[in-house]
Amino acid sequence: MLITEVLGHISEIEIGDREVDCVELNWWDVRKKIARLTSKANRDVAIKLSRGSKIVFCHGDILYEDSKLLVLVHILPERVLCARANSFFDIARLCYEIGNRHAALFYKEDKNGMLFFTPYEVPIQRLFDKLMIEYEVRQEILDEKSRLQVSMPHSEPTARVAMSGDFNVTFTKDKGE
Repeated sequence: MLITEVLGHISEIEIGDREVDCVELNWWDVRKKIARLTSKANRDVAIKLSRGSKIVFCHGDILYEDSKLLVLVHILPERVLCARANSFFDIARLCYEIGNRHAALFYKEDKNGMLFFTPYEVPIQRLFDKLMIEYEVRQEILDEKSRLQVSMPHSEPTARVAMSGDFNVTFTKDKGE
C-alpha cells in the first residue's frame, strides 16, 4: 500500500471490529518522507510524502483506513534519561544543558510534576550526575507531539535569508568617554 498522507489519529475514531495493524518506527525516523516498511502483519507499506511536506509521524497516526483494516504508526519505546523538574530553575537548566548538546528533548506532565526525556547517552548521564540533576533510566515512547524545539530552519525548503534594504549599524560613544 502507498501512503501519501496521515489520515487522522486513533484517538479521533472508533475502531469497531476492524483489524488493527501497525508500522513500527524509531523516534528518529518520524520525519522521513520516503520509506519502505513492513507492518507487524507483514503488509508492504510504502511511504512517499510530497516534497516539502511538514508531516511528522506521531504515535497512533492513521496511515490507512477502510471498513476492515486500520494501519497505524507505532513508535518503539526507547531507553531514555528521565529528569524531573521541581522548579523553574530546574526547567531552565535542563533545557539549556540538553539544548547546548543539540540532543532531543521531550516533555510530559504527570500527577507529580514535569518530566523531561532525552535519549539515553552516557555523556548526558555523566552531565546529569555532575550537575546533581535527579533522573532515572527507563523505557519511554518519544512521541513528536511532546518534543520541545525552537525551530527547524533546515526543514523549511522555501525559507530564504536576505539583507534588509534599510539595515543600518550605528556606533555611538558613551557620554562617559
